[in-house]
Amino acid sequence: RQKLDNAQYLKKQKIEQQQRIETQLSSLKYMNGKSKTVLQRQKEVLQQSTREIISAKREGAKADDALKRFHNKLKRASACCGKILSLYRQIDRATITMRKKHADQRRLLRESEDKAREAVARFEETKRHEELMIKAIQSAKQTANSLAEETARTRASCAG
Repeated sequence: RQKLDNAQYLKKQKIEQQQRIETQLSSLKYMNGKSKTVLQRQKEVLQQSTREIISAKREGAKADDALKRFHNKLKRASACCGKILSLYRQIDRATITMRKKHADQRRLLRESEDKAREAVARFEETKRHEELMIKAIQSAKQTANSLAEETARTRASCAG
């Protein structure tokens, strides 16, 4: 009975852990989507910045200061894109790890369920054996009572 309770408890824990992993996976997917959106915006900023550089070069020397400022913005945008791409790769690796953990948890859950079924089957078999033993004991008691009655009658008839 205790093994069955332990197996059910482990099953419950595995299901809760699986739900936490699925929640974490959903969160990572959400962050991944946000990162992609930010990356797209940064790409658009980068494209716009490139167009502004071409325009600034045409204006010449008097636009040189503005061009330097814009170049610094472009560097920051590029660095942000690099960081975002790095984060995107980290999210992909984390997603793969979470999927692997999720698969492991499902495997462990199936194993726990199998063990629980085996424990229930052993319990039922033991219960069946107990019932058979009780019936055999009752039958032996009835036989012993019948023999005792018969012996008593025989003694009474022999004595009388």
